[in-house]
Parts: sequence; C-alpha cells; structure tokens
Amino acid sequence: MYTAYSRQQIMHPLIQLERTSYLFKEMLQLLKIDMEVIPYIVFTNEQFMLYSATLKHPFIFPQQLKRFLQKINANVETINQHTQKIANLLLSKRKEKSAFEQLPEYALDELKRGVFVISVIQN
Repeated sequence: MYTAYSRQQIMHPLIQLERTSYLFKEMLQLLKIDMEVIPYIVFTNEQFMLYSATLKHPFIFPQQLKRFLQKINANVETINQHTQKIANLLLSKRKEKSAFEQLPEYALDELKRGVFVISVIQN
C-alpha cells in the first residue's frame, strides 16, 4: 500500500497491473481474440517520483512519456477491418458505470451522529 499526500491509501501499482492484465487477457481469450498484451504503468504527475523503481519494472515516468509515445506511434500498423472490429467489440464491452461508484441513498437527518465506541470484553 502506498499513501498519497492526501493520506489516501493506494494499492501497489504492480499488483494492480498484474490483476488488470490478467483480467484483460482473460476477456480477450473469451472473445477469441489472439493478441499480444504488453502492460505498462504510466505516471503522468510531473511532481511524482518513485524511488524504488528498477529498470525491470514496466513504469513510464513523465519525462519518458513523449519518447514512449513516439516509439509506439512508429510501430503502429495501419488500422484495417480486423483491428477496427476488435476495437468496436472492446468498446461494446465497456461499462458506463462501475458498481463501486454507486452510493447508497440516505437522508442526513436519518444518520446517527456522535462518537461510537465498541467495547471489547476480555476473559
């Protein structure tokens, strides 16, 4: 877990990358799409610095972003009917809202206020 300046805990980016890569590859397999997936973690905040990063990690930092995009654009094949079909299929699977974004409905006057203490009885 990383803790941001805002005191918000953030899951380790490599764990997140591994999980999302696995799920994306699994989805491609279910859709019968045979395609190589090369995952990266891109940090866009210019003030961010990850001190424990090594060259083996798939990190792209703000200073590397322009060169990385140039490298990708140089290797891009022309978009044909097959790649357009894959793109449309992936777009059709996109969820507009995440289940995690749904907040419960409540009225402020229904909430109990105050300090809650849970007592623990030890034998």
